[in-house]
Amino acid sequence: MLLACTLSHCGKTSSTAPAPEGVSQRSAPGQKPGARAVPSASALAAKPPSAPDAGPPAFPLLPEDCREPRVAAANAPLSALARSGWNWPWVTQSLLAYETRFVFEPSEVAAARRVTLHQREVKANEKVAGRAELIAACQTPGTCNELAKVLRVSIPGSQATPYCAAQPESGPSLPLAWGNLLPPLPPRYLAGRTDAALVAGPRDVEKECVRWAVCSHQQDPARPADVGLACLKDPNRYERERRCASGATCFDVAQCAGQNTRPGPELPLWREFDQESDHREAFWLAGRQLYSPGGGPLTPSMLYDQTARDSEIWHKQRSPGRWFIVATGYEATNPTDPADGDVAMQSTSGSWQLQYVTLDDTIFGPVQTVSGDGDEVRLAPGFHATLGHGGEELLFDYDADGLPEVGVYLHTWHHVMPPHVVLRVWTVKQGKIVPYAPADGLPAVGATDLDGDGRPDLLLDSKGEFTTPEGCVDTPEVNCPFESHSSLNPDSAAHALPNGTFSTKDAVAKQARD
Repeated sequence: MLLACTLSHCGKTSSTAPAPEGVSQRSAPGQKPGARAVPSASALAAKPPSAPDAGPPAFPLLPEDCREPRVAAANAPLSALARSGWNWPWVTQSLLAYETRFVFEPSEVAAARRVTLHQREVKANEKVAGRAELIAACQTPGTCNELAKVLRVSIPGSQATPYCAAQPESGPSLPLAWGNLLPPLPPRYLAGRTDAALVAGPRDVEKECVRWAVCSHQQDPARPADVGLACLKDPNRYERERRCASGATCFDVAQCAGQNTRPGPELPLWREFDQESDHREAFWLAGRQLYSPGGGPLTPSMLYDQTARDSEIWHKQRSPGRWFIVATGYEATNPTDPADGDVAMQSTSGSWQLQYVTLDDTIFGPVQTVSGDGDEVRLAPGFHATLGHGGEELLFDYDADGLPEVGVYLHTWHHVMPPHVVLRVWTVKQGKIVPYAPADGLPAVGATDLDGDGRPDLLLDSKGEFTTPEGCVDTPEVNCPFESHSSLNPDSAAHALPNGTFSTKDAVAKQARD
């Protein structure tokens, strides 16, 4: 019964798009029936890496002059709408899986990518039972064309078809909120947490099976999405996969299930990712409490950051994207029993990657590791440094290729030793995130504009050592305590030049050194 329900209303759509008043079937205004309309390059946005590659679409593309683009997304018996909490799971989970491409919540960023869902009752005549129909409304024809392709490859039996409507939708759209679309976390995962936006509750078998299936295909197109039907038919057989379905990203779902994944998690550019990072932390910790009596331990939340300055520029429509630091994994052991005179220690480890994110693409950097024991944390990333001098955000297009280089600070805290920091500069070359060659090898620990020319200069630490109080001399009887680390007091500089390189010997660098 559950399988039949899935085929009839959870994902399958009518093979024929509705014929809006004044518009020919599957034809836009001015288009001959059956003709294939090919939009211009400006009408269709570049396909993101997570978008399906199913070859030419099996439907006529909407032309760029379509003013009311729609997708006939799905239909269902009216009885489905009476089910508590039912929200067209195959369609909404497809939107969620491809949230980097489609904007389904109000956002000032990428308003042209906005998609709203509208349900209506369709009745052929008084003697025939009606059905519910789900229509997706887009801001641009290109978005609807892409959405129809996504639905067809994500939903078993889908015949989602774009069409041009005669007028705007008159009724309200369905409320869609990221947290409510996810399968709820187990209540025990939220023990001791204060994240009010996280959603926990009883398990939802249908939502779990559908999300796992859609995410599995999104992460690995070789996996058919109809595994969701098998899960719905025999959910106990897929207990692990269903448990993983509450992951915040499809990367998390597939990683948890032990399946192939894309190079990293993809977070949408059109909203802040605080809610997702909080959800991922609760998902990874699974209700366990981190313990470190000496100070703050390494937490998943320490493996996220996003540049601020390019976001401000992006809002002015002058920058193509934004730099993210995103966690890719996290583990924590239980605290060890303390020995006499020692404190309990908890071992933690995580991984992260630098990403350059646009509305059309995510460029993944190499995965890097960070570890901790109790309050000792090694190589935690960030776009700012709170220690030492010159810890401002480094974001500048040194090589004038249109994409800004970025600096990542790596912080290390010790239980009994002073903290220290290093700075690495990264760039995008030939579609890959790599170290910025002119800065690679320089012992950078900070950045600031020394001469006011608008180009951030690098502050260098030529010593790379722990320092002791001035005047203190180690002897067999006296061990001088470590007071600081030389990275917090840079002793030289690399002056940024107009050609994208750096000089450690010119007048500006010499003045900084002196």
